[in-house]
Order: sequence, then C-alpha cells, then structure tokens
Amino acid sequence: MVNDAWMEECLIGISKIGGEEVQFHSLMETADFDIGDKDIEGIPLVNGGRVTKWTPEADSMVTFEAYSLEAGAGEGFFDLLHVDDVIVTSTTTGTTSDKLVDTGVNFSTLGVAAGDKVRNTTDDTEAVVTAVDSVTVLSIDSDIMTSSEDYIITDSPYRVTNSRTRVKHRILVLWTDKTSPVKASEAIANTLNAYRIGYADSYITSVKTAFTDGIVKHTITYKVVPFDKSGASNVMQESCAAGGGSDALPVVADYTTSNKFG
Repeated sequence: MVNDAWMEECLIGISKIGGEEVQFHSLMETADFDIGDKDIEGIPLVNGGRVTKWTPEADSMVTFEAYSLEAGAGEGFFDLLHVDDVIVTSTTTGTTSDKLVDTGVNFSTLGVAAGDKVRNTTDDTEAVVTAVDSVTVLSIDSDIMTSSEDYIITDSPYRVTNSRTRVKHRILVLWTDKTSPVKASEAIANTLNAYRIGYADSYITSVKTAFTDGIVKHTITYKVVPFDKSGASNVMQESCAAGGGSDALPVVADYTTSNKFG
C-alpha cells in the first residue's frame, strides 16, 4: 500500500440479522476494538512446578463515538438498541426515472405515504417519497433507484421507542486503498490492499447520548461473545496485500441466521 499504515478513514457497516447493511462511517469519530483475551492461569504443584490452566476466551467489545443526524434510519443510533421505524425492507424489480418500482410489495397495504424516506442501501443514497403512484410504484424526489437494488423505507417523522426487544447485529469495518468504496462488505480485488474486521451474532448493549461542547454526541457499545452455542466463531479479521492471484477479499454476504461472514 502507498502509506505505512492504515490511516484516517474506514467504512463501518452495521446490519441487523436478516436486514440490510447500513453504512455509518461518515458519522463516526472513533472506533475502539477490545478483542477478548485468551488468558491462562498457573496452578502450583507440590513439586514446585506449574500446570497451565486455560481460561475460556473472553467476550469482545466495540465502542464507537459518533454524531447523529436523525433518530435512526442509518443516520442515528437509538434504533440499534431498540425497535426502529422501518416500514419496508425489499429489493427493486424495475427501473424508471425518479421512481421506485417493486412488484414484490404492496405500498398501500404497508402504509407508505408522501414524505416517507427511501434509503438505497446498495449504494447508500437517499430520497423522499413524493407520491404513491400505485401499489408497486412510488414517485421519489431523486433518481436513486434502479432494478435489483436493496432499499428501506421509513416513516416520517422518524420515531424510535424503547422496547424489550433484543436484535442480533453484525459489524464490519473496512480499511482499503480502493477508490470510492461503498460498503464495508464489498469485494476487494487482488490488485488492491484491504484490512477488514468483522463481528457477528451479538448485541448493541448501550447508546449513551450527551450534549457536550455544543453538539449532540453518542457513545455506542457492542458486545460480542467469541463463539455461538455450536462453537462457531463470531469474530473475524482478514486482509489482502495486492499480491495477485487469490490475494483478494471476497464480498461478505448479507447477514442472516445461516450466514455470518460467508
């Protein structure tokens, strides 16, 4: 890579299980990764020797310091801890200028209305619904949608209420010298450098909001158990160094009950 170390910028993608990866990198100030220790303990023997006792790998923790623009919907953080206000999560089936076309849903039944926000989670762009043309077509104020792109629609105004619900999340953090990367989960070619950290199957446990030095700031904590109940890993790191051949990062598939990092 051109520089001696990864510096200054990265992509941070957060996914609810079964949901789309939302990019938060533009709102983050710092990210600290406390990867769980694999400690040991010495057990003394009567002959003066020691037996090494393994301590199970400890939980990991990620802490973000960040600035919200809204309550949630990819521009805030309270919805990571509680129930969000997303009314549609789907994929477009057609392309029309300044429209969102999806024959797989019924926008009227779902309660979509003018003023609701559309976020294209494939390329991280936004628009506002200006009219419900039919049960499968919306007019939007910016031409952001083409066929086969993932999106969410949120109510306007956006509201998040606290709840007893706990939802698993996956976090991916990507550093790369790729020009204009879009998602932390995207593939990196064998001619480029990249370093990616991944955590899955664990929970946002804290979102603390403070008004300090004239600005609203949040401290978000994500706690990760090292393995799931079957013993499969929940923590991943990978890198490539422009070595050609197989020295590339694959795309990380959407986070589901059957896929963590595949």
